[in-house]
Amino acid sequence: MEKLNKKNVALSLGVLFSITHTINILLIQLGVIKYAERLHFISMPYTLQQFSFVTLIAGIVVAFIVGAVIGWIFTGLYNYFSRKNK
Repeated sequence: MEKLNKKNVALSLGVLFSITHTINILLIQLGVIKYAERLHFISMPYTLQQFSFVTLIAGIVVAFIVGAVIGWIFTGLYNYFSRKNK
């Protein structure tokens, strides 16, 4: 099996996590998440805070970092086990 590049996988997952986070925030702001809760018979009492662009950017950065770390760890494990199984 081909060895994965840690940097490429980390960046890819970081971007994927950031995009997913951004879409989730947009769905929450549009009220779609509340609708999905009702479809699954879930009622969670919470209120939305006022939208803040700074908080949005901070969340995207945190999502990117978490995704990149998970991608880096995954690549290390994948490369380790693919080397052992040759």
